[in-house]
Amino acid sequence: MKRTWMVLAAATAALAVAAGCGGGSSSDNGGGGGGGVKPVSKIGPTEGQLNLIAWQGYTEPNVVKPFEAQTGCQVHVTYGQTS
Repeated sequence: MKRTWMVLAAATAALAVAAGCGGGSSSDNGGGGGGGVKPVSKIGPTEGQLNLIAWQGYTEPNVVKPFEAQTGCQVHVTYGQTS
């Protein structure tokens, strides 16, 4: 029984690696191979807000405000009390 589980785990790991290594034939798919990755020049429609759950001190105004100004995205933070 233990050998069966080990074989099953090895097969699952091999499939995961094979799926992760697969890629298309396009050179800009981000899969390496020297094709290079084109930077994002535009994005689709957004909801205009980012909802975060964070600890106190992780969403300082000197970081959040420039992000909001640059992206036009309103940040809403809920502070967690414990992990």
